Amino acid sequence: MLLFRFRLSLALVVAVAAAVGAAETGTPFPAGTKVEVTTPSGTVAGVLEDRTTAGWVMVREPGRPGPTAIPERSVSFLRPTAPAAAPGARAGQAAPKAPAPKSPTPKTPASEEHFIFGQPRVTKPERFAFSPTPGNPVEGVTVLKRHAFTVGHYDKHKTPAWVAMRWTRAEYDVSESRPNHPRTFQADPELPGYAQTGKDYDHAHTKYQRGHMARHEDLSGFGAPGDPFLGTKQGCLMSNIVPQLQKGHTVWGRLEDEHREIVARPNTAIKTVWLISGPVFRGGEAEQVIGPDRVGAPEAVFKVIAWKKPDGTLTARGYVVRQDATGTNLKVFLRTIDDIEAVTGLDFFPDLDDATEDALEAKMFTTLWGDD
Repeated sequence: MLLFRFRLSLALVVAVAAAVGAAETGTPFPAGTKVEVTTPSGTVAGVLEDRTTAGWVMVREPGRPGPTAIPERSVSFLRPTAPAAAPGARAGQAAPKAPAPKSPTPKTPASEEHFIFGQPRVTKPERFAFSPTPGNPVEGVTVLKRHAFTVGHYDKHKTPAWVAMRWTRAEYDVSESRPNHPRTFQADPELPGYAQTGKDYDHAHTKYQRGHMARHEDLSGFGAPGDPFLGTKQGCLMSNIVPQLQKGHTVWGRLEDEHREIVARPNTAIKTVWLISGPVFRGGEAEQVIGPDRVGAPEAVFKVIAWKKPDGTLTARGYVVRQDATGTNLKVFLRTIDDIEAVTGLDFFPDLDDATEDALEAKMFTTLWGDD
């Protein structure tokens, strides 16, 4: 358990609107306004926070303990769902109207469906922050909400830092009946330009494969009305991809098979698992830099698998698979979640009560799915 929790270390911008005394939110609307925010990934509905951070819109969604941070550059439409005064306006004056959205976007599942007990948080911001151009420092993590998963993108390495996904028996059944969509890798247009990469590395030239963090086969279980392959299309955006050597990728595939199949096994009560997957950049540095876009290749990849026991309590396993890993016994790749947090600079399950989190994350389990 990491004793100190940090949200992304962004500069908070707080101001007082002259006539209404509301804190500045960085939007046309004052704090406390009920809003709908439309992005290319979907719609977030909630209440504007009384604080914001430079470059972000902070919205508190119903039922969530913390606000959702939405990059301002991703906001295509922001409107109030209840009357509100504009900053600096007199009481009763209508807020300015936002332009209508250019086109509808698929409804994105609520973010809590992608993870349990909170979105992963950065605890070592110095590992992620960098300056894409001289004198232009950025925090270095871009959060993208997808139809089937959520990405926390490691901008300086042009890979995900973490990918969170909820996997159930229902998606398993759909994926088993649906053919896989072809792997068509594309740059992610929702990332800032300095964080984007195309498909310039492949096995033939670099010995690295494009490794999905949200698994391609699993994503075939997540379609949308009018687009049954939305999940796999979004999964082939490079924001979900980490360079992996064939050796370690084979072991990783076995681990993916394990989490995929557990929800369908008749002799277990596990029908839902929450997955967090990503790279291990020790000290925040790449093992190797590859391709013209200088994509960071990590020394290992990690996976945290969580599920609820029959009594409703949370349990989880952590794994680290090195790039050169071999073998079929997945138990040798087990690690404490504390260990994974230390090498990644992330905090998992941040909204779990401290006592439970301390015990769970410090425990070294010896079984894949049992109590020990």
